[in-house]
Amino acid sequence: RIARWTLTDGLVILPARLASAVWLLQEHVLAPPSAELRGEVGLYAERVAFQLYVVHNHDAYDPDDPRHLDLAALERELLRLKLPSQSFSFTTHRIAMADEVPLALAYAASLRHAVEPTVHPDGSLDVREGAYLDSRELRAHLRGVTPPPAAATGNWRALPIFVFSVHSAEPIYVDRRYQARALEDMVIAVQSDHTSESSSFACGADAVTIDLRAPLRPLLAATAHLLGGLLPPHHSSAAAGRRGRTNYLWSVGRSPLSPTAGGAAFAAHQIDAVHRNYVVGALNASAAALRDADGLLRAADAGTAVSAARLQVRKLQERVVAHASARRWDDAAKLLGALRGAAA
Repeated sequence: RIARWTLTDGLVILPARLASAVWLLQEHVLAPPSAELRGEVGLYAERVAFQLYVVHNHDAYDPDDPRHLDLAALERELLRLKLPSQSFSFTTHRIAMADEVPLALAYAASLRHAVEPTVHPDGSLDVREGAYLDSRELRAHLRGVTPPPAAATGNWRALPIFVFSVHSAEPIYVDRRYQARALEDMVIAVQSDHTSESSSFACGADAVTIDLRAPLRPLLAATAHLLGGLLPPHHSSAAAGRRGRTNYLWSVGRSPLSPTAGGAAFAAHQIDAVHRNYVVGALNASAAALRDADGLLRAADAGTAVSAARLQVRKLQERVVAHASARRWDDAAKLLGALRGAAA
């Protein structure tokens, strides 16, 4: 029954307000947001090959100096996202734009300029003129000059990461205001000279500055997004894969996903969310494949084959769900290859 609840200290809480608090708790904590893992490139794979390309146009500083881009820390944190039965490998390529004309042309063709709002350290509002890379344009060019990422086969997946390190008088971003973005099949990040650049938001009374020479945190966040559908805690579930709501009151924790705080280590619940997303993405893919195959087989009057295929997939789905319900993610993941094969 709808009624007002009165606490011992005399505080009155309306049911609607309590329901709102419970809904926010569920949306941001109990069932945190995640992006849907879909498509052949995005599905779970037992072996993941991270291919890092550091593309630079200068000798002003060392792009992968640990003070700027700590590749050991990048590898260490990504390894925390793997399941015990998974295997991650890492390969780094350092490429000078002067030596690879197609990459230099791809960079130049995707370079844009824009005026963006900014908050100075003293709290005053202003605008800044800066440059950014159009990620869609850059991806189209990169697909033409580098081998396309292989689709996940159930056993192996390639995940390319491009870091463009530039020496420029103006700050460089991706898509106007990001240091790194996850696209459908790759991650694109930028690194430039500016070590204390004003951002477009503040945390309380303190303006947030960005070290554009140190893209480790946004690079980790973007890679975790592409690998396991991980999203920042201040995004709502409606924001996964489409425009949605953000609530920066939930931008908490010292992790790569919180732009208002430092820290470059994933929290335990974020790692758990990646493992859960592996399983959920595979279950959704198997259900979609079964629906598509069901219509084709029925049209071909293959009723017995339909029943047998559906039964096999359903049994595998039930086994996966049973392991997932007990949070035995690794046991569930070991069945995903068989599930994909049965649903194919």
